[in-house]
Amino acid sequence: MSRPARTSLCRAVFLLSVAVLPLTSKASTITIYSNFNSNPGNLYNPSVGWAELGGEPLADISAMAFTPAASYDLTQIDLAMVYTSGTNSFTLDLETGNGGIPSNTILQAWTVNNMPSSGSCCGVDTVTSPGIHLTGGDPYWLVVKVPNSADATWNWNNIGAKGSAASSQNGGSTWQSLGGTLGAFDVLGKKAAVPEPSVPALLVTALAAFLVFLPFGLPGRERP
Repeated sequence: MSRPARTSLCRAVFLLSVAVLPLTSKASTITIYSNFNSNPGNLYNPSVGWAELGGEPLADISAMAFTPAASYDLTQIDLAMVYTSGTNSFTLDLETGNGGIPSNTILQAWTVNNMPSSGSCCGVDTVTSPGIHLTGGDPYWLVVKVPNSADATWNWNNIGAKGSAASSQNGGSTWQSLGGTLGAFDVLGKKAAVPEPSVPALLVTALAAFLVFLPFGLPGRERP
């Protein structure tokens, strides 16, 4: 193979390799759902909310629903749970939905300590996730439970957001479906890019063609 032909072939293989390399962009964190007032931050109504009472069994617990529009990997949840009395702690369960209420199938659970004091604004409780997958169009529920002899409040949002809520007076064994103002919360996640599966095959094909033609030269017109 002549030097010009070899140079042209190498250039062609290089350009093809660059063209078919997967474009892997970093998946950025986005807001899947939020009913916080975002001006200037995570604002909510500090004067009213859903009562969360501990007891034997748990006396009164609440759940709020959200449905992601697309599939995401969960990264973080923030909610406006505030402390009133007793143990300053609560458990947050992420559950699937069933017929408009929580299914009691727990995907992940977190224990949260040191809630902001009742009446204050606007500290939030934050939990992070290693990457629970949320399927677009499926309902999910955030369920809060406080310990025995504890009293807390899930403060309402202050933007008038309403939706599916539920309440249980027996620790989540049975639920009453409610509608109305939602407790303030947001859900964050990442939507990862999916590389084109044919890219490796294209790259291997280009390199194989280079190796095949290199020792034999390119076909061309016979000299007279």
